[in-house]
Amino acid sequence: MGSCCVLLAVPMIKEAESALRTMSKDLHPTTKSGFVRVMLPAIEDALRAGHTSKAVWQRLHQQNPALGYKEFCVYLGRLRKRAHQPTAFRSEEKAPTVTPTQVSHTSLPEFDPLANLRRAEADRPGFYYRGTEDLHELVYGTKKIHGK
Repeated sequence: MGSCCVLLAVPMIKEAESALRTMSKDLHPTTKSGFVRVMLPAIEDALRAGHTSKAVWQRLHQQNPALGYKEFCVYLGRLRKRAHQPTAFRSEEKAPTVTPTQVSHTSLPEFDPLANLRRAEADRPGFYYRGTEDLHELVYGTKKIHGK
């Protein structure tokens, strides 16, 4: 019974894969975010050429009137943020294999949740009074020993 399911599954997988490949070649997305995603290289070129995002949106709005300026800016921001994140590898490409010996634990910085606070306090200009410190230590440079 298990072998017949495997025989039926292989053609179904190939059909689904070919359907997805033809879908990926279609440049007419059904969503507004898909439209911006398809147009992203042209949008980036226009912005690098010195056009404003409003002017770019006006041109795109002629092609897709349902796309509002605020939505355009939101989609553009999301796509730019996503562009900085690594994506999955295609099945034809081989993912770089990382062995445990290649990763060194010394290269990874230790997580410090208060690092930004320490950095801000170290760079603080002017006088800063810390009321929790001992007065004798601050004024005289000596520690007061309790009990004596």
